[in-house]
Order: sequence, then C-alpha cells, then structure tokens
Amino acid sequence: MSEGPIPWTAIYTYARVHGVNDPAEIDRLSAILKRMDIAYMEYMSKQRDKRMKAREKGAAGRPGMSARN
Repeated sequence: MSEGPIPWTAIYTYARVHGVNDPAEIDRLSAILKRMDIAYMEYMSKQRDKRMKAREKGAAGRPGMSARN
C-alpha cells in the first residue's frame, strides 16, 4: 500500500455505507479528510527526512561507507 490521499470514491463509498446521503455532508467529510491527509503526508515526509538524515549521519561515521550503502 502506498502513501497518498484517500480517493474521493473511497470517501463517498464510506459516507454512503454509513448512512450519509446529503451531498453537503459528504463534501464536508471529504474536506475534513483531505485536510487530515495533508497533515498526515506532511508528518510522514518529516519522518522520512529524519530517517534519511540519521542514516547519512550513521554512514558518515564509518570509513568507506556512503549514505547509499
């Protein structure tokens, strides 16, 4: 499974399954989830950057090692 925004179709299906039929409510749910997706993806990006920096730092301390090894 890859990281990325929740597809609109999944949000729509979830809403309908859970009895949300009003288009305005579905739009509201979609807007909330999109904001949450953005926050999550930003968080995951920062975590990925931290891991990469930690690997680079660890590799820099070992002779003959590069960040790619």
